[in-house]
Amino acid sequence: MRDLSIDYLRTTLTLMVIAHHSMLAYTTWATFDREHVFRSTAPIVDGSRWIVFNYAENFNDVFFMSLMFFISGIFVYPAFRRHGASTFAKDRLLRLGVPFAVAVCGFMPLALYPSWTLGTNNSGFVAFYEHMARIGFQVGPPWFIWVLLLFDLLVALLLFLGQRMLTGTQTVARKLEQHSVLAFIGW
Repeated sequence: MRDLSIDYLRTTLTLMVIAHHSMLAYTTWATFDREHVFRSTAPIVDGSRWIVFNYAENFNDVFFMSLMFFISGIFVYPAFRRHGASTFAKDRLLRLGVPFAVAVCGFMPLALYPSWTLGTNNSGFVAFYEHMARIGFQVGPPWFIWVLLLFDLLVALLLFLGQRMLTGTQTVARKLEQHSVLAFIGW
């Protein structure tokens, strides 16, 4: 069952993420390093800056990614109960792992190549891609996908182990119902 308020919240947060990354080039603290473009604060840094974007960036940084993880976490347990541990893990690997690999190995090189052309190392896209493969692909904004995948797999493992423990706990609780004085002393 869908909750319209959660859908609106997710949409608003997604738009905030897009705005956040769009403003990175215009903050007063943005820097671009021509020698080492991957040390820059943003792939492209504009000469025109606006201090208001500093406040918007700082405001977003305080809560919006943790809130996105929280919203995602709301749906983990129902999905785990519907599918079971192994199907849940396979589904998350497919739904999060594959897009992460495509984003890091495909989209991020395309997104970062313009920065490379502005730097001193501009020797074409093939040389750039080989350099990225050699030093390690830059994750960039898709970092949250692997973190979300890790959290989902950890929670699935804990829920799987917890179900086994829960069965034993329920048996003990039923026995304690028959001996309420012992249960009271135990607590």
